[in-house]
Amino acid sequence: MKIAVLAYLATYGNAPLVAAGCAALGHDVRLILRYRNKEGQSDYGFADEYPHWEIEKPEELKVARQWVADADRLIVHAMPSLRWLVPRLLDKPTDKRGAIILTSSHLMLGLPWERKPIEKAGVTPVDWNLAKIRASGYMPFVQPHKRVYVESLSPEVYYPPIIARTSLTGCWPIQIGHSPGKEGRHHWKGTEAIADVFQRVNAVYGERVYCQILPEMEHAEVIERRRRMHIFVDQVCPSHPVEGGPDYWGGLDKSGLEAMGVGCVVVSSGGPFDCEADPPPVLYSDAEGLYDALRSMIDNRGRMKNMAAEGQRWIQAHCEPRVVAARILRAIA
Repeated sequence: MKIAVLAYLATYGNAPLVAAGCAALGHDVRLILRYRNKEGQSDYGFADEYPHWEIEKPEELKVARQWVADADRLIVHAMPSLRWLVPRLLDKPTDKRGAIILTSSHLMLGLPWERKPIEKAGVTPVDWNLAKIRASGYMPFVQPHKRVYVESLSPEVYYPPIIARTSLTGCWPIQIGHSPGKEGRHHWKGTEAIADVFQRVNAVYGERVYCQILPEMEHAEVIERRRRMHIFVDQVCPSHPVEGGPDYWGGLDKSGLEAMGVGCVVVSSGGPFDCEADPPPVLYSDAEGLYDALRSMIDNRGRMKNMAAEGQRWIQAHCEPRVVAARILRAIA
């Protein structure tokens, strides 16, 4: 089949690896972006990971429109892609069978440029988005911790594609990390609370444990840094109110899954969740319980080693790019 993978930004849903997974299954695939992030708004190198067209370049918009017109299936990543990319690439968006991957906070908060029409319509951002997704006809896929906001659409569970890599951990010290990315994400990730716990762990365990919060860096580089970690704290998200839905408490996101794929025990808030037949092996904790959660691993290296190996096996079974692509394509066959 001819498949168009559409992503406003390449970071959404790990779109380059979705495209790679479809190609590995033998399909003819194109990744189409709005643009590479502007200067000062790094896309962390995601756009370098698979060839793509950028529709803000007129010559690439023309070939992208023709490709989408001829495509058999669309895979649309996140609400900005549905609301901005799709109308510019298709005259009649509902004419194509496709999937929409719902991974970003736009699902809960709405798009910044749609705030006024949402207010005028007198609906919540969640209900506004539900109406737009339903009207598109695309099959929704969503991360388990955001499923509650689109339950009425009967979505499929989505985990982004991840490539498992060999761990580079040695025996000592035990390395524990957190990589929040952009500073604007620190509140969502609970980075300040994580830093406080890291400081406490370092004070108690001394040279036996090394905790670090990574600065913003390229995607490939942060993966290499995580390969040397034993434990990774994805997030300990404080409660975020969501208009029209329950409070958001976090969950297992892309960075946590990537860390699991390189041999880290992963700690995150928000779960466990009850919509998976084979849930990922995650150590769930809120900020208050984080210190004890880390101690439970530091003080039991056998348990830590076993849980890390279990996590890598889970990633290989559920997040290998061909597996993710096949799951999406089966649902929109």
